[in-house]
Amino acid sequence: PTRRSSDLIDSNIKSSEDLRPKLLFNDNKKGNTVLSNLEWEFSNCDTFEISVAFITMSGVTVLLETLKELEEKGVKGKVLTTDYLNFNEPKALKKLISFSNLEVRIFTKEQFHTKGYIFKDKEKYTFIVGSSNITQAALKQNKEWNLRITSLEKGELILDTLNEFTEMWQQAEPLTNEWINNYSVIYKEQHKRSKELNVIRIKPHIFKPNKMQVEAIKNLMSLRDQNKD
Repeated sequence: PTRRSSDLIDSNIKSSEDLRPKLLFNDNKKGNTVLSNLEWEFSNCDTFEISVAFITMSGVTVLLETLKELEEKGVKGKVLTTDYLNFNEPKALKKLISFSNLEVRIFTKEQFHTKGYIFKDKEKYTFIVGSSNITQAALKQNKEWNLRITSLEKGELILDTLNEFTEMWQQAEPLTNEWINNYSVIYKEQHKRSKELNVIRIKPHIFKPNKMQVEAIKNLMSLRDQNKD
């Protein structure tokens, strides 16, 4: 237990760095990104499971070389995603199912908003959970918080996580080209409507009085100083 006490009890106690929980976030000034941490885990795992709500082509692109290497090595993985909000880009989904080592399923039964990555290396598991979907911004730029936790295969937390993933996986349907083609129609129509709405993000604005208003305010203050109404 003392080997891991620095994690949550006392940072002055020595412990194995590989076993410590760690906060993953994007800090490009220091060359640290969520992507670089994921790439390391991918390159050192035997199998992996991903459960993320949103996937874009930009996110798949930054992982492309890593995914190709995993395919060449025969490292198998499962990817679970959703049609929630019709956000996922059809092109990205088609790219994922093109990899022979990936099994991809789509969860459509209810609102699905998970962001978790599970990596197995022999008897050790690494679980990364937080706010990062598979988009380039989330993996390299955005303010994101993800917690990295390691566990042996009989750890309660990882068992609960694997059970939850398995339950959702069994409820999901296999992602096929036919499903993506049907989804593309809905996706294109929704994004066409979104562009037509042209929603502008509200930004804070400081109002300043003009010259006439400044003079009026001075006169009002003068009257109040003289106890007049």
